[in-house]
Amino acid sequence: MKFKLLYCYVVTHCSIQAFLDEEIYNSQRYNVPLSVAMVRLGNQDELAVRTLYGCAKKQARASDKIFLYDKSTLMAFLPYTQIDGARVFVARLLRRSRRIKIPKLAHFPQAVSAVCQITPQIADSSELILRLEDALSEALMKAQQIVVVE
Repeated sequence: MKFKLLYCYVVTHCSIQAFLDEEIYNSQRYNVPLSVAMVRLGNQDELAVRTLYGCAKKQARASDKIFLYDKSTLMAFLPYTQIDGARVFVARLLRRSRRIKIPKLAHFPQAVSAVCQITPQIADSSELILRLEDALSEALMKAQQIVVVE
């Protein structure tokens, strides 16, 4: 687990964007569905983020990739997954996170998420990430758990 978290921390925003650009290209070239999910915790508790990362890795398939985007945000690349499958993935993750008990916290921090399916209109990863971040900020203000980005 420590090695996986270390790997996750070593990955930078630039390499995530490069990886996402490659996945978008492959998705569009081979006509394979690709969904991206971003999950953000309400606070930056390291143990909570670590626990959420572990839950996401347990839940993910072999083809799915889970990255730590920043101190309180996870990104999941879900190849061969339509938008409905991404919503189910995120809903299960949020449901499991509510059952997690963390010693120093009374309850698990609030988590919000944004999901998006790659379409031909999405030009590159930076545009997609900006859309997802805006949707997460909006979800935090409106107290929504899952937001679908069109």
